Amino acid sequence: MSHEEYFMDRKSTFLDSLRLSGLFTPSQLERIQADSSNIENPSVVAAQLVEDGWLTRWQAQQLWAGRRNLQLGRIRLLDCLGRGAIGTVFKAEHPLLGLIALKVLSPSRREQPEAVSLFLREGRIATTLQPPNIVEVHRV
Repeated sequence: MSHEEYFMDRKSTFLDSLRLSGLFTPSQLERIQADSSNIENPSVVAAQLVEDGWLTRWQAQQLWAGRRNLQLGRIRLLDCLGRGAIGTVFKAEHPLLGLIALKVLSPSRREQPEAVSLFLREGRIATTLQPPNIVEVHRV
């Protein structure tokens, strides 16, 4: 495979990830494709999308790595804020609430009743807390 073929294949894979991510409307995808038509290197396409505000740096890294599930329902994942023993906290965008923190139980722990119970208990306790430096819980 030539150098040019390699980059075209990687670019095609990256653009496929963009399409399958659900982050963009068909018209936005057309615009991205048109804007990147003269760019061979897909990492340059990704960097340009971050610079233009179409993607966060974290989203671009996830798409580059082949991960396409960057939405949970209507909630768009923007960044990974941290990982704990049973879950991951994301910076996310909710269509009605705006920016939110979203904690998700780790897939490997979803089949463990004690982990699910702890996760739900933590969420219920957080709903009762109202100090100014603690994120308000909207849903468990």
